[in-house]
Amino acid sequence: MKRAKQRTAANAASLHRAGIAQFRRGDRTAAIASLAAASRLAPRDAAVREAHAELLARAHRWSEAAAEADAALACGPAGASLLDLLGRIALEQGAHTAAIEHFGASLAARPAHAGTLVNLAVALHRVGEWSAAVQAGEAALRMEPSSVPARLGLSLALHALGRRAEALAVLRPVRHHPMARFNEGFVRAHEGDLATALPLMEARLEVRDPGAEWAPRWDGDSLDGTLLVVPEQGLGDALLMCGWLPALARRAREVVLWSPAPLARLFAVAFPATRVVTDPSGVRAEAQVSVMSLAMHARARSRADYPAAPWLRVPVPAQPRGPRPRVGINWAGNPRYALDPIRSTSLATLAPLLADTNVEWVSLHKGEREHEAVAAGLPSPLVDAVDFLDTAQVVAGLDLVVSTETAIPNLAAALGVPTVVLTHPTPDWRWSHAYSGVVVAAQTEVGDWSRPVAIALDQIRTLTAVRAAA
Repeated sequence: MKRAKQRTAANAASLHRAGIAQFRRGDRTAAIASLAAASRLAPRDAAVREAHAELLARAHRWSEAAAEADAALACGPAGASLLDLLGRIALEQGAHTAAIEHFGASLAARPAHAGTLVNLAVALHRVGEWSAAVQAGEAALRMEPSSVPARLGLSLALHALGRRAEALAVLRPVRHHPMARFNEGFVRAHEGDLATALPLMEARLEVRDPGAEWAPRWDGDSLDGTLLVVPEQGLGDALLMCGWLPALARRAREVVLWSPAPLARLFAVAFPATRVVTDPSGVRAEAQVSVMSLAMHARARSRADYPAAPWLRVPVPAQPRGPRPRVGINWAGNPRYALDPIRSTSLATLAPLLADTNVEWVSLHKGEREHEAVAAGLPSPLVDAVDFLDTAQVVAGLDLVVSTETAIPNLAAALGVPTVVLTHPTPDWRWSHAYSGVVVAAQTEVGDWSRPVAIALDQIRTLTAVRAAA
């Protein structure tokens, strides 16, 4: 029995070593398989299970990584590296509080670790603890002054605090890195310097070009062929940038828009001259362009250069109009979005808005918080909406939209519906420098919605006064 256990332990150790070697050679699939086998042979070996969890995490197999990391944790007292791994997994799964706790415990066991400090800074940034994120980022940078991740994270936290000159200074020593140039562009976009910002933000494509496998990247010149427009980032970004499609059609023989499925019917109706697909595999294109690159190729320098709303037009079903203005409200987005903790809230937070009975309120929320609209007695016309064409037909019939930073205010602004966007203290640059007809209602402190609510109430009172005088 003792020899059998020794052979099992030896086999597990051998598979452990093989898995690490395979990973170092770049064979991630074989490495994970070897470590999975080692874990089965040695289920109480914390080091083996942690190594397996680490490789699963690097393969973005987060739920499996979480289970294996929990198994490693159950094997005995957790070391600093396992605590850091647990934090990274929690961060990817949106469990920000747990992530911060894990990183803090890791640093208590291993204080002088720059990587964990960077991870902590990211977690703190996502929940709006920007001053603490700056402190963590600065501590990491003191340990590793040339660390690109430390400088990237610190620049974002400084920017969030409005310390833009410092954010740019932090990036300067690592400007050779594409994401440093992207972050610089992001900061300069908030300053309104789009002529500088947009070309800098193209550096993101050096890290990951979402359309690289389909066709060569478009250089902006006239194209006697098919141009494939590739989706990137969120639905709101696509709604903003689709305003360039009509102009794009004059620069290529054919424009094919690869659309996220929820937007496809809407884009097909709004842009009949553009071929809309949800799967590009059958498209033969001479060039491709990321949707987020369209403004740069159009040489936009300010909001005045962006398409004028409405650039989305949809048929609106006839509906009776009462004496009160109809106002749509949305308070939360996808909870899996990295910055959702600081962009979303509960409907109860916005109760002072609903107390104004001079308007007819409707819920524009669809998702996990729909029950809040039901509890408040709000009509919910999007409950049966299949996609954004259905949503657009509801939104286009409203007099005003009040929303947190989700796809809804992007849609409303593109439809030309007056919009109040409720934001954290550092609003995204697009609300001020790309959209017209949008009132930005920013918090003074993260989590304090009183100022955004007050601004929205002012807009509602103006709307009702105009309606009464008409």
